[in-house]
Amino acid sequence: MSGLPFDPLHWVHWPWVLGLAGVLFSGVMSLHVLLRPREAPSTSLWLLVIWSLPFAGGALYLLFGINRIKRRAVLLRRRSPVPVALRGGPPHTVTPGTTGIEGMGRLLAQVTGQPLQAGHQVEILAGGEAAYSEMLAAIARARRSIALATFIFTADLSGRSFIASLGAAVRRGVEVRVLIDGAGRYYSIWPAGGSAVPALRRAGVRTALFLHSLAPWRMPYINLRNHRKLLIVDGATAFTGGMNISDQHSGSRPRSRDVHFRVRGPAVTAMQRVFADDWWFSCGEALTGEPWESEPAAAGAAEVRVIPDGPDEDLDQCRWAFLAALGAASRQVLIVTPYFLPDNDLMMALRHTALRGVTVDIVLPEHNNWPLVNWAMHNRLPPLIDSGCRIWYGSDGFDHSKYLVVDQQWALIGSANWDPRSLRLNFELNLEVHCSRLAAALHALARTRLAAARCIEPDELENRGLLPRLRDGLAGLLMPYL
Repeated sequence: MSGLPFDPLHWVHWPWVLGLAGVLFSGVMSLHVLLRPREAPSTSLWLLVIWSLPFAGGALYLLFGINRIKRRAVLLRRRSPVPVALRGGPPHTVTPGTTGIEGMGRLLAQVTGQPLQAGHQVEILAGGEAAYSEMLAAIARARRSIALATFIFTADLSGRSFIASLGAAVRRGVEVRVLIDGAGRYYSIWPAGGSAVPALRRAGVRTALFLHSLAPWRMPYINLRNHRKLLIVDGATAFTGGMNISDQHSGSRPRSRDVHFRVRGPAVTAMQRVFADDWWFSCGEALTGEPWESEPAAAGAAEVRVIPDGPDEDLDQCRWAFLAALGAASRQVLIVTPYFLPDNDLMMALRHTALRGVTVDIVLPEHNNWPLVNWAMHNRLPPLIDSGCRIWYGSDGFDHSKYLVVDQQWALIGSANWDPRSLRLNFELNLEVHCSRLAAALHALARTRLAAARCIEPDELENRGLLPRLRDGLAGLLMPYL
């Protein structure tokens, strides 16, 4: 026995070692959770996961609980070579007052760091036929640069028109960049058409994917999306809103109705900056030089602020805009959105707005393209109805439009929905617009939809039956991820 070699591992009590390592690892992860500002339910949930699943819980937190997007965005912003012309002090800046709509403008200036600028023309393009024809015409007139960002770009009939037009622009010497969300491209697999990425690249169009890798060691942001929709031509004309590029928005009977907007004026420069930062983030190319630098002239009377939002340094900016708008309303609030899952703060703000006598109309599709969202939404509506909000179900097809109008003076337009995904996980882009003409036009557009809508009564939701209520309750548990 004494001649046998000494084996120190023989005396190690491995269960104790693994147990101690698990406790230390969970302890370190718990400290990281507690030292980061979060809402209490999120903190409690992560602590429960970490201690309930030794090693696995901590690994899940490392993958999904740390906002590496914000860290990387801050680092890239510091060294970003986006032209100073796209970042410097903008012309036509408006100094807002301190009360009502003007006070809201001052609040959003503080929160977003973005100026409210005068001198804009903002036009409504209702439906794919109107929007696509104007967008294609602008691409055909481009002489210097085209920047296009979209969540979905399908190579169907509508998509092929854009591919051909963008390819023609490349051939005549225009600098063209197309950015498509990495997850959004999979939405193009069905219906028929497929992703436009291969066809764009064959046409010579420089195309990049935003957060495209599914490998967690390469891209630990699997649940994040770039939901922005932007087309900027020659740095002078921009198109934005909720519309992707797909046949679902076009034809005599589109599967999804939507609204897009054409914008001219100084704020187009800030919109191009957002695209330039996203492009740099995605592929490391700096959009510098004469094709990408411009100073658009004043084009109208509307005042506009660009509000980017995302899980980076722009977190919660759209949520602040929603809360500020509800607080500033004195007569009427109109909300049109396809996905409506407001968090508790927004719920309280909506109820407070209605209880102080403001008319609050919320227009939703009766039949949603995501059943889980529709089921989860049912539990959010009764308290709002009890407080005096009017909930309208549009029965004339699925409407993907999204806009907020206050007192027929102010509007928030863009890509964001009233749900946790838009407000916490997606990269979005919205415009705050002070323009009574645009607000009135959006109200008129909503009235045409209300003509085919019905107002929901409290008993309709309360008398759904046991199984539908259980289904809706279970769907509501998934609300943070919908």
